[in-house]
Formats: sequence, C-alpha cells, structure tokens
Amino acid sequence: MKPAEIPAKATTARTEQRRTELIDTASRLIFERGYHEVTVADIAAELGVSHGTFYNYFDNRRDILDAVIDTRFDAIYDRVIGGDGAPARTMEEFLTAATGIAQRLHTALTEDPGLVRFVLFEAPAIDQQLIDRLDKILENMALLSRTRLDDGIRAGYLRPDLDSAVVGRSVMSLIFATALGALSEPDELSGDDFVTGLADLLRHGLGAE
Repeated sequence: MKPAEIPAKATTARTEQRRTELIDTASRLIFERGYHEVTVADIAAELGVSHGTFYNYFDNRRDILDAVIDTRFDAIYDRVIGGDGAPARTMEEFLTAATGIAQRLHTALTEDPGLVRFVLFEAPAIDQQLIDRLDKILENMALLSRTRLDDGIRAGYLRPDLDSAVVGRSVMSLIFATALGALSEPDELSGDDFVTGLADLLRHGLGAE
C-alpha cells in the first residue's frame, strides 16, 4: 500500500461513518416525533454537528428520509433472505422455507416498531415519490414469496392455478398486518403462533392435494 493511500482510505471511512450517524439520528428522531416535527437543525443538534456538515451529505430533510427508508429496509431484506436456500422440492421443504422467511420478517418488523408505524400511517401523507419508493421496496420483498410459489407450482406440490404475484403480495400484507397487531397487542399473537397458522394456511390453501 502506498503511504498516500492511507489518508484517503481513512477519510473515506470517516465519511461513511458520519453519513451512517446522520441516518441513524434522523431515523430515531423521525420515528419518535414524526417526519413533519423534525428539522435539519434538530438532526444536526442531536448529533452535535453543524448544518454545513449535514448538507455535505444530504440536500435536505426529504433527501435523508429516502436514505433512512433505504437503509432500514436493506437491513431487513438482508436479514430475511439470509437463511434462504435452494428451491424446495417438496411441500415440507416449501413450508420450512416459507415460514422461515415469514418468521424472520415478522421478527424484524416487530423489532422496528417505528418503521412499521411510519410506513403504514405517516408515509402515505408525505408525497407520491415516497409512496412509489415504498411500493417498489415491498414489491421486491414480495418477490421472495412469489419465487417460492413459482418453484412449488413447477415442482407440482402447489396448485397449478395459483396467481403467484397476487398470493405473494397477500402473504406480505398478512405479515405486515400481524406485525402491527403484535405492536399494539403483544400478548395476542406470538410469532410462533403466527408461523404455525401461516403454515396451515399455505398447506391447505395452496397445496396441490
């Protein structure tokens, strides 16, 4: 390594660290207070940096909101697909894979209540650009379910008349709704109960036999 490269790499690391700190701080404030109640000044003051430092990384409050959403969902996506493996060959393998994804997603969402409430209650009132961004993110996550369903249809253990796109989105919606319910009534339905019920639904509602 050339000596001149060391400061450059150190600067890059510090830059990435500061950007991450700004996003984390904005996430916490926005999810605690609400987007419209948080200003650039609030974010900078909370982190102990100047306005100029904020604007070195983001154009405005709306710009950092996109970074907040992308960062949180990227982390969830990585966590959810982390245990995903090869296509299932049997109904039992399918149920194990599908409920594994559902369990990880349910856990990730219930551990991030601020994000769930923001997406469901506040985000739709901000602007169409954010709605489109979230729709694209959720569509990509629903693709996980759709891919598993398509594998099952081809393998013959799922009904051949299934609309995998519709069912995939429906499963995602069910997971989000259950996670929201767990936030308001944590003793009503545990994650294990949800996964057991989902397995029964998938087996009896989608199975070819």
